[in-house]
Amino acid sequence: MAWKKDKCRVIVATNAFGMGIDKPEVRTVIHVDLPDTLEAYFQEAGRAGRDEKTAYAVLLYSGADKVKLQKRVEDSFPDKVMVRRVYEALFNYFQIAEHEGCGDSYRFSLAQFCSIYHFNVTRCFSAIMLMQSAGFLEYEETEARSRVVFTVNRDELYERKTTDFEDRLMSALLRNYSGLFTDYAYIDEWSIAKTLDTGRKEVYEGLVELRRNGIVDYIPLKREPLVTIKQNRVDISLFHLPRDVYEDRKKQMTSNISHVIEYAEDKIHCRSRILLSYFGETNSEPCGHCDVCLERKHERLGNADVETMKVKIGNAINSYMAGQGKENRNLPPTISELYFLLDKEDAITLRKTIDFLLGEGMLVWKYGNRIALP
Repeated sequence: MAWKKDKCRVIVATNAFGMGIDKPEVRTVIHVDLPDTLEAYFQEAGRAGRDEKTAYAVLLYSGADKVKLQKRVEDSFPDKVMVRRVYEALFNYFQIAEHEGCGDSYRFSLAQFCSIYHFNVTRCFSAIMLMQSAGFLEYEETEARSRVVFTVNRDELYERKTTDFEDRLMSALLRNYSGLFTDYAYIDEWSIAKTLDTGRKEVYEGLVELRRNGIVDYIPLKREPLVTIKQNRVDISLFHLPRDVYEDRKKQMTSNISHVIEYAEDKIHCRSRILLSYFGETNSEPCGHCDVCLERKHERLGNADVETMKVKIGNAINSYMAGQGKENRNLPPTISELYFLLDKEDAITLRKTIDFLLGEGMLVWKYGNRIALP
């Protein structure tokens, strides 16, 4: 809230929080971690400069990030042998026999389950998500409401030394909830905070302090997973994950991550053009402001060098195509053939010029490995 009101200039947020931001004057968005897709990066980076003034999107990247991103595929799609092991262990954990279980629901502790069966927590959770996608079960996180009970009797309570706020907090509890000296009662920290004209955080911290001093037992609100079995247990030999749940989705995620890595590692093409091309806009102009465009301005190639080499490359391509005969008249040279045609030119200058012209759209790839004039 302080950030939205411009009382704070910087905020650290997850992508989930960032997607809810509609603040027009955001000047900079910095990605500390690589997103899973270019779509996500485009949307998240697009939070900057909505007022159409100069803004910056920064992506922090190193070789370790590539390894970390590729590992997400392995973590999201553990091998099928492990998924089968998790399936079998899960039904054993709930003590469900074969041909039984459909419709039953169970409270579930992932940490306890993984500890008992020695599973990696991240990959085990992914296996459960895959089983959910395949229709074997439903996994949902439900909220377990906060509870509190006094662990001292009334007489002892008055003998304890407490702060003024703790006194007011205990009075609010006793006024609003009954039976607190005999059993747990469900409470609402927000409601108590309103009564005391304070914040929920202060109520939470006050209750934690009372628990620390042995006056109450306080169990804060927490999320408790609930697993509902959607199909009866089958023999493990009959367990199967459909192709659209496993292979197709894994292939799509691998492709998405490859595009992100290529974008982060590309030092030749304009960042803006890469993104727009990914979304189907192939005729955009270089932005002139990204790190690639700025670096290009400082390259050793002068404008005269580029223009001279551009003419030579164009003549070489036209000459090659003219010599191919009627059947292959429209077939441009491969990169290797172009280098051969211009073998008298400086190889480094030639390579840099070709990269530059490709980045600017003055040369284009055709048929996968051939270079042509647009």
